[in-house]
Amino acid sequence: MGHLGDVGKQLLSWISSWRRVWPQWGDHIGLIVAVGLTYFLAAQLSLVLLTKPDGVAVFWPAAGISSGTLIALGFRVRLPVTLAVIFASGAASLVGDRNLAAATVFAITNAGEPLLVAWLIRHYFGENFRLESLRNVLGFFMAAAAGPFVSGSLATVGFILFYSSTAPVLTTWFNWFASDALGIIMVAPLLIGLAGLRANLPERWEVIEGCLTLVALLAVGAIAFTAAEHHWFAILPLGLLLPILLAAHCRPVFAAAAVLVLGCAIVSTTTFGIGGLGEVADLHDRAYAARSMLLAISTCTLVLAALFAERRQKEAALNDANGRLQLALDCAELGTWRLHLKSDRFENDDRDRHIHGHGSNTPAHDHATMRALVHPEDLSRFDAAFATLMRASDRCRTEYRLAPRMDQDGGDPERWVAIEGAVVRDADGRAVQLLGVTRDITERKQAEASLQVRNPSQVGH
Repeated sequence: MGHLGDVGKQLLSWISSWRRVWPQWGDHIGLIVAVGLTYFLAAQLSLVLLTKPDGVAVFWPAAGISSGTLIALGFRVRLPVTLAVIFASGAASLVGDRNLAAATVFAITNAGEPLLVAWLIRHYFGENFRLESLRNVLGFFMAAAAGPFVSGSLATVGFILFYSSTAPVLTTWFNWFASDALGIIMVAPLLIGLAGLRANLPERWEVIEGCLTLVALLAVGAIAFTAAEHHWFAILPLGLLLPILLAAHCRPVFAAAAVLVLGCAIVSTTTFGIGGLGEVADLHDRAYAARSMLLAISTCTLVLAALFAERRQKEAALNDANGRLQLALDCAELGTWRLHLKSDRFENDDRDRHIHGHGSNTPAHDHATMRALVHPEDLSRFDAAFATLMRASDRCRTEYRLAPRMDQDGGDPERWVAIEGAVVRDADGRAVQLLGVTRDITERKQAEASLQVRNPSQVGH
């Protein structure tokens, strides 16, 4: 009885633990079903068009589904994704009249490929991978090549041993490598981009513009790739221009969607022999043309999207920095000025003009005009500060009174100004610009004068 009681307690403990784990596994089961079903349907479509005589699919977008899911959701879902790929790949191979041994090898190979691709991305770029920089895009292409390189080698062995393939080994390997690599490049970027939208949703105008462009691309692509070959020169350029527009104006996720749209058009017309690609009778030439076109479109679009994304990020960072700088200047009531030494052109902002008694529409002037604003008795101090600034690389600071204006009432107090400047030098060490800030210190000087009148002994303490 004691033994049965221990078994019962162990069973209850196991059931309690499973109830705690079940919500997580419920999500995993949903992911297994979703990835497995999508992978199976994509694989079935790919197995319609096989290269001869090795029997390798010309395109394998299913590789992009598995790799993109792992990269987008993270390595934590590697177990459900691996199980989904094994089941879906094995089922697709068996339905495609491949024997059980070959189906098992291909299933394991297809399951290991996304693990390698996602591991490489995670190892070199971290968890939150996004195709928003040229470095990331190049790294993605390298990972998309490394995974099929290894899986193609293992799959080639399976073709030789269990599929009775008579094709050259190198041909079999290359066909597997090309079909899987292009599948990853075609599908995975969209899944990666969609995952990135969770943290930063796009503006409404961007969604509308991107979706309308994708609809136009879908229509143009359908017309272009189903048209006869001699009509391509009139229609196809427009279809290739739309992804570039998406890359320039929208986030990379829309460019990735454009790559998928055009990729599906290329795969479909090649597989079912429609349009210009269908007019190519030789399967080898048709596959080569389609793969080359898909690779060129994907590379161009994703690279341009990354470059434009980097530019937008830098512009946003620059605007943020300028905003912070302007806020600091406003809080400190500082004006800014700049003197171009080569042209002797002096530029300043509205607050600096106001401090020196000018209107905001005052045109830029030169150093001589700037000196004319200084009180004659303080010119030597002003010139000495600028001379020190030219000779040394550190900053300088000086204070001076403004020269009396002709329209100034004689009862108005003297205006005091403090400036701080720094020199900007080129690569050869030559001074090219002087940058500085201006502050109105009239009130401080008046307070010091009043303190000196009341307590002469306190001045200088």
